[in-house]
Amino acid sequence: MIRKVHNDSRRRVAPSYGFDLVPVVRQAWRAWLLEVGQHTAALAVLTAGLVSHQVLAVVMVLCACATYVLLIIGVRNLAAFLRVRAANEATRWSDRQNQLPREDQEKRKRRFKASSAGCAMLVLAPFFVARKLDTTPHAAMPAAVVLASALLLCGVLAGVIRQLQLNANHHARSLRPPNLTRREEAIDEQQNHTCVAYLRPPHRKDADLIDLMLDQKGSSSPFVGSGTLVNRWLPPTTVQLIRPDPLSNGALAQREHLTPPFRAHELVDCLRSALRQLTHDTGTENLPGLRVRDRLYVPESDISADRTLLGGDAETMINEVIDDPRYPAHHFLETSVPIAGGELVMTVLIRVSLKGRCLSLDVATCALTRTPQRFQVIDRYAEHGFGAVVRAAVRDLFRQPGNVLRMWRLVEAPVVAGRAWWAIKDRTHRPRRRIPVCARVAVRESVADDWLNAQLDETTIYDHMKIIEQRILRIVVDFLRAHDVDTSDFERQAMNIISSGVLNMGHHNNNIVANNEIKSTTNVTTGSQPKPRTATKEPST
Repeated sequence: MIRKVHNDSRRRVAPSYGFDLVPVVRQAWRAWLLEVGQHTAALAVLTAGLVSHQVLAVVMVLCACATYVLLIIGVRNLAAFLRVRAANEATRWSDRQNQLPREDQEKRKRRFKASSAGCAMLVLAPFFVARKLDTTPHAAMPAAVVLASALLLCGVLAGVIRQLQLNANHHARSLRPPNLTRREEAIDEQQNHTCVAYLRPPHRKDADLIDLMLDQKGSSSPFVGSGTLVNRWLPPTTVQLIRPDPLSNGALAQREHLTPPFRAHELVDCLRSALRQLTHDTGTENLPGLRVRDRLYVPESDISADRTLLGGDAETMINEVIDDPRYPAHHFLETSVPIAGGELVMTVLIRVSLKGRCLSLDVATCALTRTPQRFQVIDRYAEHGFGAVVRAAVRDLFRQPGNVLRMWRLVEAPVVAGRAWWAIKDRTHRPRRRIPVCARVAVRESVADDWLNAQLDETTIYDHMKIIEQRILRIVVDFLRAHDVDTSDFERQAMNIISSGVLNMGHHNNNIVANNEIKSTTNVTTGSQPKPRTATKEPST
């Protein structure tokens, strides 16, 4: 969060869906300062021991911390080795062939032996140091106890401070800080900015082989930060701009509008107004947090030379971009709905364009799945109050030996602080050679669960998606009728889009096509790799 979002002022931050990035950055700095303070306190304690000529006591404390850490690692590897060994023995006695790989047993066994050898060396190390200093470990034991107690007290205080901050967050009405720094103001402006720069995937021949091997999800979506692309109207729905003919015997040249009876931005304005009406609903049937806004998606290669869209002119250029389908930027009307308190976020993006005497509708749906359970401890287990403070103090008491060994991270602190000062100025408005301006990481999207694990959340996402899609199609039909455009063919396509779907019965290779014939289905995947569902429609005559 600090290195790739706050301190990287040469790149834009990704749009935020269902959360505010400013309090997350502020909380990351609080955690970093607490960690630096904890390491500084531990270094001060050990330095005080060295200044007071208690070298052997300092060595004993450091060896004890390292021994404790290696002992924990050794016990975990031994337990894992015994579990694998027991599972393979049970499999062998049951005459099965699915034994776990023997390499895993050997790896765990080697780690346990290495940990045991390290513990033995660390236990003997104070005796060798005592012999060099011409003293005994027994004489340095009181000073070692004092130093160890001071270090453990630092760990307890850090745990108490951390939990008190979490308690304050739990009871706070708003996590957004009242006063923002210059960098936080830039982050706030960028996460809600109309223009979004995205990076096209590299050519397969130009891409790094390691990157291709690590890329498990395939080509990334241009909708940065919105999650997994789960549905797309492919190809986009097109409507010929022809006048209605009750007798159906008029020639195309007689019925066709030579000039469009409306501008593309007029339909977008109608869609925007109708979708925003959902924000005024009250009661249990409303969609709280629903947000409708305009987005301009621009590839990095097109925005590198001209960055006027990154400024304040993007709002005034929206209608121009909508009406010109040849413009480098792509306009999408974005409707996002947070679900389950923001743990799920469904986003429907609509693009409207007029070209070739036809209306084109491109609709995509993205979904942000839930965060890991470790992010939800306070809400799930009520980890707040006095009892939580005591438990946090005990946990950090046992974690302190590992924190003492991580004091070397203090070397990085000046670099991080210096980069934070350097990042005060927003450097995304001025082109720089070989430095892309698109977001480096989308923090919420990076921790979202895999779409294959969505389970019942998938139904909830598609339920909200269909509600928005039905409203879009109904609005478009009414708008076209009001502008003397035949909608009979479009209504047939709309019915097919709404009724299309793929039912996942719980297995990767068990997909059933619902409400469609097999021949009319665009994409049906049976592999484990998820692909966006594509709405199908009957070909227009």
